[in-house]
Amino acid sequence: MRRTQPFRTTAWDPILIVSQIVALQTLYYLSISIITLFTLLITGNDITLDHLLDYREFRADTVLGWTIGFAWISNSVVGIYLLVRLIQRARLVLDFSLTLHFFHLLVTSYYSGHVPTTFIWWALNVTTCCIMIFGGELYCMKKEMEPILLNEDGVGGNLGIGGGEGSSNLNVNNLGKTKTSADVDRDRYEMVPMEEIEVGG
Repeated sequence: MRRTQPFRTTAWDPILIVSQIVALQTLYYLSISIITLFTLLITGNDITLDHLLDYREFRADTVLGWTIGFAWISNSVVGIYLLVRLIQRARLVLDFSLTLHFFHLLVTSYYSGHVPTTFIWWALNVTTCCIMIFGGELYCMKKEMEPILLNEDGVGGNLGIGGGEGSSNLNVNNLGKTKTSADVDRDRYEMVPMEEIEVGG
């Protein structure tokens, strides 16, 4: 007899949460490093870590400052994809986005020697945070509303659907529509109208 398992785990799992934070932070910095490197190579500027972690590099009076700013905004779109793939829950997007930017504030403050004091740096990070929050929640909710496909050997078996007496065997066609065993039998055999059936012998 198969053991019924919950569809989604709701238990507190600190190891999973820490792993998601580390993975999100690492991939976020990796993506902005690639985008910034590509941007600096095109513009012919020197490649230094200051362009990522020194808040004084974010300036509104130079072309390089605007270029770096647009690179971070572009990276926030990548951050939406990371949230959808790593977090997958709309109600957790806000927490993880704020945590990501909080750690970025700590790293920037440590690298720069003190907390950022320029308006442009704060405005840029508030903008990227809002983009990730609203975009991540939107796409995560869209993903959560997608139909769940069940089959006998996969999720359906874990839910206790199929494989037992009196239970409905579920089959999934290629279009993702759930079909009962009666629907399968109808597809397998040609249906003959009742008036064509001879009664008696």
